[in-house]
Amino acid sequence: MGHSGPQWIDDHINFVDGHWEVTLDEDGKPVTVTVQPDSLVAQGARGSGESITWMPM
Repeated sequence: MGHSGPQWIDDHINFVDGHWEVTLDEDGKPVTVTVQPDSLVAQGARGSGESITWMPM
């Protein structure tokens, strides 16, 4: 299974209740990491037009 592309992103990065849930594999098991928008902003994760971008995730 490839770990890139639009479908993989759709399946593994979800915006839920004001934060992102990113599901990754660890030793063959799914692990979900929560990413808060303010942590992305603090790290300069902005796209054109000041919109938050998923790329740093």
